[in-house]
Amino acid sequence: MNNVLSIAWKLEWLQVHGYVREINGEQTLSTKALSLISKVPVVRLRLAVAKGMLEEGNTFHIPEDMLRDMRRGIKELQAKYNTTSMIEILYAEATK
Repeated sequence: MNNVLSIAWKLEWLQVHGYVREINGEQTLSTKALSLISKVPVVRLRLAVAKGMLEEGNTFHIPEDMLRDMRRGIKELQAKYNTTSMIEILYAEATK
C-alpha cells in the first residue's frame, strides 16, 4: 500500500512541476520529461517533433537512430534505479 501511495504522490509531484500533463484526457510527457527518461537531449527531441509536424501534420515518426538511443537511455536508467517504473525513474531524475 505504501508503494501505491508513493507512486501517486510522485505522479502528482511530476504533474505539478510540468513533467506530466493531461491533454484531451490523456496523460502525456513533456519533452523535458521524455529527455530525462530517455537520455536524449531536449533539443534533439524538439527538432524531431518540429520536423515531423511539418512533414506529417499532427503526427510524427521518431527516426530509428533516435529510437535506438532512447531505448539505450531508458535501459541504462532502469539498471541504475533497479526498476521499470517510468514514474519512479522520472521522479528520481527530475529531483536529482
